[in-house]
Amino acid sequence: MAAPPTAARPPRVARSSRREAALWFVVASAALITSLHYLTDAHLIPYHSIYRSLYYIPIAVAAVRYGRRGGALTALVIAALYVPHVLLSWGTMPTDGLNDLLETGLFVFVGLFAGSLSDAERTQRHRAQEAAAQLAAANTRLQEQAEQAERTRAQVASILASLD
Repeated sequence: MAAPPTAARPPRVARSSRREAALWFVVASAALITSLHYLTDAHLIPYHSIYRSLYYIPIAVAAVRYGRRGGALTALVIAALYVPHVLLSWGTMPTDGLNDLLETGLFVFVGLFAGSLSDAERTQRHRAQEAAAQLAAANTRLQEQAEQAERTRAQVASILASLD
């Protein structure tokens, strides 16, 4: 028996289309940022620094939308796309190249960390929904018991009144 859609839990169709939109955003933004890296001259280091920072956006979106696995997978794919660029431009600034390679590890860390937080939030939300459902059921039972007690009280009062 499916729970009715509420403000806290949108219908499955809406969630599915948002997940699909997030996937398209992640893929398109990673492709765009990677293209910018490869199409921009290696000597324009400030631009590459900005582009590298932009990679955190699709990683964060994937982590929030798809959890720890999605964040880590996105970060690994982005690292795989980014590392060849770093290696191709290594001769320009070797120290920057080392920083760029180390940052790929940070991509994975951010994907895992943000995804873990997202998974924890989802778990807590699910627990809260279950607790709310249990409280609603307990409240319904309590109201039924109160109504039964009132009927019993009325019957006893009626019996006592008829004894006179």
